[in-house]
Amino acid sequence: MAGNTGGRTAVRVLERMNISVLFGIPGIHNLSLYEGLSSGPIRHITTRHEQGAGFMAYGWGKSTGTPGVVLAITGPGLTNILTPLGQAFHDSVPMVAITTQIPSRFLSGRSGYLHELRDSTVMSSSVTKGSFRASSPEEIPHLVERALRLSVEGRPGPVHVEIPLDYLDEPCGMPPGEPVRREGPSLHEGLAGEAAGSLSAARSPVIIAGEGHGKILARGGLPHAALQIAESDDSHEKPPRSGNEKFSGIPVQYSKKHRRGKDPFFPGPGV
Repeated sequence: MAGNTGGRTAVRVLERMNISVLFGIPGIHNLSLYEGLSSGPIRHITTRHEQGAGFMAYGWGKSTGTPGVVLAITGPGLTNILTPLGQAFHDSVPMVAITTQIPSRFLSGRSGYLHELRDSTVMSSSVTKGSFRASSPEEIPHLVERALRLSVEGRPGPVHVEIPLDYLDEPCGMPPGEPVRREGPSLHEGLAGEAAGSLSAARSPVIIAGEGHGKILARGGLPHAALQIAESDDSHEKPPRSGNEKFSGIPVQYSKKHRRGKDPFFPGPGV
């Protein structure tokens, strides 16, 4: 279809926001998006199942820190990517799922349209930072950009956008915008100093170290405080508390030392 359609505009927004790879499966309900991909620089990786595409997008987001984007159709396509979306939500991985929806005129009731799924945004919102449906063709580029930015803001996570089929084929202009940039959480200098003073004055400070703390420390280039305290001479008086040893950043041998009886309050894996 000639000109800028909703599907082509959505792809142009992805290009502008520095998305270089997409994962998904072409289907009768999302061909308008693939028309836009055919004339652009974004590489598309086709999978045999939507869940595989979702986990590829999850892996991309986890390894690069930039949003992994997955394309799927409505109905079974969306339900098949709920598991990787939930995993991304649990692991704080930036990810964006763009799915289609039945034509807007059929959304108000049970029409029996192919792959009709009631309350799809409610369903996907339980495993995402947000789930949004385009209410007009003009809203498509704004929602796609919003989803990409939201996926990396604050605590990263997955975001879902769905677009009715008729909007994908209607004319849609490209609004101005800027590329997305990954920015880590900021901390006021005064608060950091206050926390350091409280820790220094504490008789038995405790560090609760989970999977996310290693990512935050690595991105900011900060010293690994948990490990430093764990290896200090008086670590038996102020042991760090960690959950899953594999992800906590605390060496396994240190955790085992405390589990052998030197730290009766060590909660162990899974806490």
